[in-house]
Amino acid sequence: MKKSVIMFLLITAIILSGVASAELDIERQYLLEYGKVLYIKNITIEPSEVAPGNEALLKIKIKNIDKYFLRDVVVALELPESFAPAIGELPYKKIRTIEAYETLDLYFRVLALPDAEPGVYTAKLSISYLNSVGDVVNETREITLIMAGQPELIAYVSDSELYKEKRAGEVTISIANKGLSKAKLLTAELKKSKDYEILSSRKKYVGDLESDDFEEISFLIKLKTKETSVKLPLILEYRDEMNKQHKKELMPELKIYSIKEISPESQTKKILLIVVIIVLLVYFIRKRKHSKKKE
Repeated sequence: MKKSVIMFLLITAIILSGVASAELDIERQYLLEYGKVLYIKNITIEPSEVAPGNEALLKIKIKNIDKYFLRDVVVALELPESFAPAIGELPYKKIRTIEAYETLDLYFRVLALPDAEPGVYTAKLSISYLNSVGDVVNETREITLIMAGQPELIAYVSDSELYKEKRAGEVTISIANKGLSKAKLLTAELKKSKDYEILSSRKKYVGDLESDDFEEISFLIKLKTKETSVKLPLILEYRDEMNKQHKKELMPELKIYSIKEISPESQTKKILLIVVIIVLLVYFIRKRKHSKKKE
């Protein structure tokens, strides 16, 4: 048992020393390259994909790998046109000195402009400083920024041939995109249900659906229920601007009326009834007021 513990500790120590050695080799290489001693250890962006109108936090970890301090360090961020520094932020950081072997974390808050198009953008990170012998060292690094607003799809029944008296017919469903980016290669599939039988193809190809736009699809179905409301489970599959695949289930509701309930004659009768009720109420109120005056 003790031997196995010792072996585990030895293996762990070898792995850790290998990782440390690899990092030191990178730093030595960096030190030899044109006298560059300010090593960019890591760059992270949170979130990795930012939606138009939202902010992202850019974190840059730098390390002085020289045994002497560095002076007048300036780290500047040059953003593409679709991005800007967040409110109250400057696109650069100034550091008077960085001590020998010191590591610093620098933060930039950037804003994706609300009217920008989703896509992949490139920012430039520029670093300048005075090294231990007084030479000015300049370095530039490119940073990838991803703007990816998501489509926001909704669905609702926009037309129907089905009534209480007519159990089979076409149902038209409208699919609208309320999001900031388009849905690509959109397909819609109506799931089977105990409430109805699908007499047409269950799957429809819609194509690309732009932001603030809609498309209509129709299914031929036969009702098997006597309920006046039926859910239509609809599966949507599509890709976003970054070609990531999405799958979403929506439940548009089909209301089933009688022909009389939606006929113009029926609607007219309802309106007339409401008008008569209003007239009678006004008449009785006035009559009551008149009676009180006489008293």
